[in-house]
Amino acid sequence: PISWLPTGQWPPGSPIRSQHSLRIPANLKPGTYALIAGLFDPETGIRQLWGGDDHLRLGEVEIGVRAHDFTPPTPQHPLDLVLAGGHRLIGYDLVAGDSPGNPVNLTLYWRAAGPTDIRYSAFVHLLALDDTLLDQSDQEPAAGDHPTTSWLAGEYIVDAHALTIPPQAPPGPYHLALGLYDPATGQRLPFIDEQGAILTDHIVLPVQ
Repeated sequence: PISWLPTGQWPPGSPIRSQHSLRIPANLKPGTYALIAGLFDPETGIRQLWGGDDHLRLGEVEIGVRAHDFTPPTPQHPLDLVLAGGHRLIGYDLVAGDSPGNPVNLTLYWRAAGPTDIRYSAFVHLLALDDTLLDQSDQEPAAGDHPTTSWLAGEYIVDAHALTIPPQAPPGPYHLALGLYDPATGQRLPFIDEQGAILTDHIVLPVQ
C-alpha cells in the first residue's frame, strides 16, 4: 500500500494512510458499482481475511455516462493525419481575422482509435511569422468533457479552442501549431505515417 513502508514495518497501533487512483474503463456501462479494498500476499495471491471476508466493502460508486458521437462530421477543412496509437485528426473549422486584436476560433475534429493510457491535453499555439508565441489554448479535448482515456474506437470528438491576436502583435500572416501532449511530462504524441514512422510532434495550420 505504501512503497516506502512495507506492511512488515508498520508500527503496531499507529494509523497508516495510503492513497490510490482508479480509472473508470471507457466502455463501462452506467450503474452502481461496489468499491472494495484489502491486502494480499503478492507471492501467493492469498488475501488477508477481515472477519469472514477477504476484503472490506468501502461503499458504492455511481457511474454515469457521457455521450459518444459516431456520426462522421463535415469539417470546413478536411484532413487525414494519424497520431501514434491510431487516432486521427480528420479536419478543422477556422474563423479568424487577419489583424491584431481579432479573435481566432478553431474547432478540431478527432477520430478516436480507443482509450489512451495517458490523459492527453490538446495544445494550440498562435504564432507570428517568426514563431513568436502570441496566444495559446491548452486543455483536454472538448474543454475536459472528453478526456482521451474515455475515447471509444470510432467515435468523433469536437474540440473547440478560442484564441486572440494580441493588439500589440506585429502584422501577419499568422499560423497555428497544434497537437496532443502529456501534461505530466510535456511529451507530445507524435504524428506518424501509415507505416508508423514519426513525422512530427505538431502540425501547422495557416491563419488568414
